[in-house]
Amino acid sequence: MRQLKKLYCLIILFIIVSASFLITTFPRVPSSLKLTNQNNLHNSGQTLHTEQWLKNNNFSTQDEWFLTKGDQGDNSTVNGTISGGSANFIVLGDNQTVEISNPLDDGTWQKYRNDLFLYPDISTINSEGIYVTHDYDESVNQSRNYHSAHWRKNVSMGLDMSKYDITYAFLNVTFNASVVADENNNGADGGLEVLGDATAANQFGIGDFINIYVLISDIDFENPYTVALNKTTDLGEDSAGANDNITDSPIYSYGEDVIITALNSAFEKDPTHSNFTLTFGIDVYCEDNWGGDRDIFNYIYIKDYNLTLTYEKKTEEFTSISWNQEGNNITGSNVQISEAKLIFNAKISQLWPTALSPFSEIRILINDNLHSETVRLSALNTTNDLIWPGGIDVTNLILKDVNITLAIQVFIADTFSLGKNITISIDDVFLNISYYETFPDYTTDIDLFLNNLNKTQEKVIQIPINKILNVTIKYTNQSTGLHIPNATVQLGGDFIASLSENSTLKQYSIIFNTSQLTIGIKSLIVEAKKNNYETQSITFFVTVVERATELLIFVDNNQIDDGKTFYSGINEILNVTANFRDNSTKKFLIGANLELLSMNNLTETANYYNITINTNELDQGINVLLIYAQLENYTSQTFQLFIELNERDTEFELYINNLQHFESDTLNVVINEILNITVFFQDNVTQQHLSGANVELLGVNNLTEIGNQYNITMNSINLKQGINVLIINAQLENYTSQTFQFFIKLNERDTEFELYINNLQHFESDTLNVVI
Repeated sequence: MRQLKKLYCLIILFIIVSASFLITTFPRVPSSLKLTNQNNLHNSGQTLHTEQWLKNNNFSTQDEWFLTKGDQGDNSTVNGTISGGSANFIVLGDNQTVEISNPLDDGTWQKYRNDLFLYPDISTINSEGIYVTHDYDESVNQSRNYHSAHWRKNVSMGLDMSKYDITYAFLNVTFNASVVADENNNGADGGLEVLGDATAANQFGIGDFINIYVLISDIDFENPYTVALNKTTDLGEDSAGANDNITDSPIYSYGEDVIITALNSAFEKDPTHSNFTLTFGIDVYCEDNWGGDRDIFNYIYIKDYNLTLTYEKKTEEFTSISWNQEGNNITGSNVQISEAKLIFNAKISQLWPTALSPFSEIRILINDNLHSETVRLSALNTTNDLIWPGGIDVTNLILKDVNITLAIQVFIADTFSLGKNITISIDDVFLNISYYETFPDYTTDIDLFLNNLNKTQEKVIQIPINKILNVTIKYTNQSTGLHIPNATVQLGGDFIASLSENSTLKQYSIIFNTSQLTIGIKSLIVEAKKNNYETQSITFFVTVVERATELLIFVDNNQIDDGKTFYSGINEILNVTANFRDNSTKKFLIGANLELLSMNNLTETANYYNITINTNELDQGINVLLIYAQLENYTSQTFQLFIELNERDTEFELYINNLQHFESDTLNVVINEILNITVFFQDNVTQQHLSGANVELLGVNNLTEIGNQYNITMNSINLKQGINVLIINAQLENYTSQTFQFFIKLNERDTEFELYINNLQHFESDTLNVVI
């Protein structure tokens, strides 16, 4: 009974432990954010955890999130708030217009000397404005010909202008003037002298004139810029009469760019970047003309002025602002982070000024590590849109054993001016992290069989191309030795495939043709794995070799062994046939390349390769011919064929005076007899006449070829009395020569004798009776 209770407790404990392996936590995840690695096959006992890592995702309160600004740029141009269920990044803008145009007699203008120049007779400010009058009498004092006076006013903008860009500048200054032109009003010298007056040429240099100008400088007046200037050229010409006047007129301004440059230079030198000095100047120049010259400037007024400036707040490059949250950490040596994705919504209060700052963006930092993907502010809409639909993968930034800190940062990449605030808002920020808690695997063994041979230790097999290779794996539980079913067994390396399970034989196998590997040494690896079991892999090598072949050679249908000699004669046609076949199957190999080296390729016909050779193309004697056969994935073959080329047999026939004579015959002739000697020199097989041969009657002359015969005519008078030995030699290249010997016996010619006595014929031994 006690043993049954103990067994029951063990069963309950096993169920509890097993259930703990199956518990998985799935917090709320947005429908648009689905992790993609959850179904991957794992190599050990694991529990998958998927958690949403952030708190206060919808910014319903100020809790959990904190604001930081970067160390570069100008952080006074950005700010952040949490309100209305959003975290806001505010890029601060400002646009202001100021008009500087107080009355000139308001007491803020101070008179200053212009360097070493003396003041004019009167230089002051009255209710009409800045007033100057001057009377130059050369007969009294010749040192009073150049006078000048400045009036300065320090202007404070009331803010740091280094943080602003001046976008508009306009200056308007009004002046008038009156001078004595012709003192006696008689057209003669008197009053101011200008170009065109009656002044003698030797008494005129540059004439008399007024300079009226405006300067902008720093408050120490160290670097003044002239921004407006009028220099008179014809004021005071004699033709004007007694006096010459300029009614209210503007001083010529150098333009907006010059004014802005002068102001920026002044602000840069000011410690507070806020103050500059505005200076009005009047110069009076009286040229020495003659001893009694007198130049009278009745009055010169600067009546009023207006300096209008518009400026916008400057946003500096590298400025940044971040909303941050520090979350919990992931710890444990048996923990593996599988996947992490971040998703959030964002909108912008107005479209971003892309032309001014094209590279400003939203950045993601996790534990101060910047993610490679960003979102350009120019891509944001004024509607609340999902950023990175499906989420951005931040797995590589998630570290173990440290608190996971997220920063969503707005980064300003360019310096530009901004007239009003732009707000970037984010909400529904989710950071979903999946990680596996790993438990020890069951230990396993793996055994490799190649074509039913155990190759677990040797791991090498050699096999011809186009042969079947059977790869079999036994994947077993090490402790029990039992087959592990439903595992994933993959073949990789130089051939990729899956092994199929045979439940009956308790193994995993794949059968394929080695033609899928190609020739050479191939490295293959089998990996077997199953969840909660130790993964096993084994690497092996398959040496795929070419298939063995044989090459059979036939000459005129007679099989010739390699290295054997075939005998032939001149001018014969040899039919060389080759059978190139698989050594195992004896199957004829189609599409091979067979070449009779230095001659030509053999032509493929039905089940054999063929070439025809004319022995006239060979040399006399022994010819060595090499036939080379090759086909991809098959061993090549070289066959050495010897052909010994012999001279062709010939026939020789002799006719003398149309009668055939044979060798060693003796022909009887008499002196002064004509002998017509004819020779027939022929191929022994074809019986064809051999043309072009050299046929010679030795010691006499060559025979002449006429048609299909050779001929010579001789007179027996040229022979010796008795028996004469005559030899005829016939020869032609590549043919056997012939030597023919015959005899001619030269006899005396026969005679007749008749006897007549007293006209009567008598015969031998006759007796003639006569009388005394």
